[in-house]
Amino acid sequence: MQWLLGVDGGGSKTVAYAGDPAGNIIGRVEAGPANYHIIGLDQFKQVVNGIVETVCKTYNLRQDKLIIISLGLAGADSHCDGVKLRRALSELGLNCRCLIVNDAVAALTAGLGKPEGIVLISGTGSIAYGVNNRGEIFRAGGWGHLVSDEGSGYFIGRQALARSIKAQEGRDIPTCLLADIISHLKLYDFSQLIGYLYHPDTIKANIAALARVVAAAAAKGDKMAIEILSDAGRDLAELVKSLFRKGFAADCGQGAAEVVVYGSILQNVSPVRERVVKELTGLAHVSVGKDEPAMGALKLAYHIPAGENNRTDL
Repeated sequence: MQWLLGVDGGGSKTVAYAGDPAGNIIGRVEAGPANYHIIGLDQFKQVVNGIVETVCKTYNLRQDKLIIISLGLAGADSHCDGVKLRRALSELGLNCRCLIVNDAVAALTAGLGKPEGIVLISGTGSIAYGVNNRGEIFRAGGWGHLVSDEGSGYFIGRQALARSIKAQEGRDIPTCLLADIISHLKLYDFSQLIGYLYHPDTIKANIAALARVVAAAAAKGDKMAIEILSDAGRDLAELVKSLFRKGFAADCGQGAAEVVVYGSILQNVSPVRERVVKELTGLAHVSVGKDEPAMGALKLAYHIPAGENNRTDL
């Protein structure tokens, strides 16, 4: 049986859906992160190859019957990215048509059922991406943790580390965050924490995972944790406001813009989402995405023109 594959590759995990040519879902699999800027191209190839092999084994499919693979990838931002990723995929020997887009495109398609509107993502990283009714594309953020990723899990984790260390030195308000982080990481003391943070094996996703510690502290009433989550929501809303000013204000009346939110922070950390909704009240209608972004990637696979072999929309 012929089959298609839609992949959503993020900074912490990858989700993929397989479907048949008639539009029926065959199944779903998960794998590790797929942002090649973080894990490297060799590891990216291993992730994709592992997904294809797992789908084939789990659902009794053949690799040579894979006809289209559609990938929505975090970190796929430019033509140069597309060239590198397509070369990596060709080295896997996948004899199928291929589409590569930014992960925000897949999320927008999954969330609103069409490639039009605004999607706001906050997981390990963050990005706002929009397509107006004239087909014009706009984005804000999503340029990596060194210069961007406002309101993301990484942002929250880093803020918690920086501010709680300042608090220990008497330069910020009292907080339980430092002790909670050390306990969460199963470390003994502050010196071990510093060693952990600068260890070569500590990656961006490890820092982003500390957002769970911040959310738990905020639920207990820790003032610093509450401030960090509120700031994250404010910064994420600013990404959407930037898109609205650049490309949507003329098309949408007040409250008419459609914004769908995705990512572990916006879907699971309610104080962040609530601040976003509050900031965008009167400007946009905000909804939480129900279908996974990988479903959006699969939907895009079904709409590749029959005569088109490969495409990179970056």
